[in-house]
Amino acid sequence: MCEITSLLSIYSSETPPVSPQPGPSTAPDNDSPPPRRGRPPKRARPAPLSDDDDSHSDDDAGNTWKNSTDLDTELYRMRFAPTREPGFQLPRDQNWSPFDLFSLFFSQNSIDIIVKNTDKLGNKLKSDQSYFRWFQLTSKEFLAFLGIVIFMGLVEVPSLVEYWNDDGFFGQEFVRASGMNRTRFMNILTALHLCDLEQDRQNEILKARKEPYDPLFKLKPPMSDLQLTCKTHFVPGQNISIDERMVAFKGRIGMKQYIKDKPTKWGFKLWILASSDSGYTYKFQVYTGKRLTQTNNGLGYDVVMGLMDGHFGQGYHLAIIFITVQNYVQTYFIGEVL
Repeated sequence: MCEITSLLSIYSSETPPVSPQPGPSTAPDNDSPPPRRGRPPKRARPAPLSDDDDSHSDDDAGNTWKNSTDLDTELYRMRFAPTREPGFQLPRDQNWSPFDLFSLFFSQNSIDIIVKNTDKLGNKLKSDQSYFRWFQLTSKEFLAFLGIVIFMGLVEVPSLVEYWNDDGFFGQEFVRASGMNRTRFMNILTALHLCDLEQDRQNEILKARKEPYDPLFKLKPPMSDLQLTCKTHFVPGQNISIDERMVAFKGRIGMKQYIKDKPTKWGFKLWILASSDSGYTYKFQVYTGKRLTQTNNGLGYDVVMGLMDGHFGQGYHLAIIFITVQNYVQTYFIGEVL
């Protein structure tokens, strides 16, 4: 036993100390914090440039980037000089009734075109269907029909029949006072047609052949008059804006759009040029869909240039706020439209 102990002591005294090998140490270090688990530590951000740094860098085009110590150059402000005096272009000495103002935007020419085309389709349906009752439509009767349609948009009832009830709970006195019964109203609604029948048929043939056609042809006669009327009777002030507007519609048509962030999610999308002061719609365009819209410079560019046509160089301040086809909100502000 003593011999073994002495041999171990001799071996331990003659063995040189082992130098530590490079590599990660598994021994705990009481002075260093324990390793963190989870995400790796963030990299240190580069220090921001100091305002006292007078260095200026140039880009490839030779333009110099400025810092916060450089003075801003004031842009040239064009004098506001519209071609006509801003505001409503109506005689102020005339006493305008609500129907007179309505007739400005829904002209007698538009009513005559609708009555003529509706009467043609009504007679055609009468000859094709023996049960369809039709007699000649007049402008006065069509105005009564239009008044009932506007009333239906303001007062909602459970079913269409309720508008002709005698209880008067929903204000049906207005409908009964028009003198139009429900059967006549439904017949006019069935035969309602805004454009010429033969031209509409030719346009549908082009659509079936997948040739270039006008997707808004059915609306063109009254819509063109309305667009002209909006520009004729009003001139916007210096502050104007371009935005999109939804017209509610849930029928089956290729131009129907869906925008989830709008109060009216389904319907036709319109591009609107409006006065920022009064909200008056000065110009509008109907968006026919990506498939039917041809553009070379992008949709946003074509919309702005189309609505602003004839107003450049007059010093208008234009704000553009709209949602693109990809549903991304874009907000631009152009200080001066030159």
